[in-house]
Formats: sequence, C-alpha cells, structure tokens
Amino acid sequence: MVETILEFQKLQQEMPQIMATSKYKASYFMEALKLTPSTYYRKLSTAKFTPEELLKIVELVNPKAYYRWEFEQELKRGLADLDAGRTIPHEKVKELIKNELISLGNEKPN
Repeated sequence: MVETILEFQKLQQEMPQIMATSKYKASYFMEALKLTPSTYYRKLSTAKFTPEELLKIVELVNPKAYYRWEFEQELKRGLADLDAGRTIPHEKVKELIKNELISLGNEKPN
C-alpha cells in the first residue's frame, strides 16, 4: 500500500512536466478538466490534481496507452463475468437486439 501511495505522489509531481512537454496548451487542459484558470494554475504549481483529473490528463496526452488500459480493464471484467457464469445465451441476445430494433422502428416484427 505504501508503494502505491508513493507512486501516486511521484506521478503528481511529474504531471506538470508531462503536461508542459505535451503538444497541448494550458487552455486545452483547463477546458478538458473543467477548471478555471486560477484553479488550474494552482493545481499545476502545487502538483495536486485529483486521481480523476490525472486519469483525464493521461487520456489527453497519451490516448493510445489510456485506451489500451481501458480495453484491458473491460476484457478482464468480461472474462470475470464469463468465469462467474454471468452470460446471456446467443438466442437471448438475438431476441434483445431484435426487440431494440423494433422499438426503434427499424424492423418489422415477424
């Protein structure tokens, strides 16, 4: 647990430099993080972004790595669902899709 906290602190301290060397301007980060300029610059100077803000910054500066991580998390959840038996039979999925299409008016019922 201590290592995790230390890694988080290190990331907090490195983030201003990561943002400064990215191809984005401060205004882009402010808009994406929904921060006022004063709050943004305070967080930047104190290196005190929230975990959610850090995730968003990583998504902005390195989208490939972020989306790969996100995909891997979804895959792990899917495999856990499969292992736990939380699945839907193929026929039920077809029925659900058909009903959704009917409700959208894109298909006629048989």
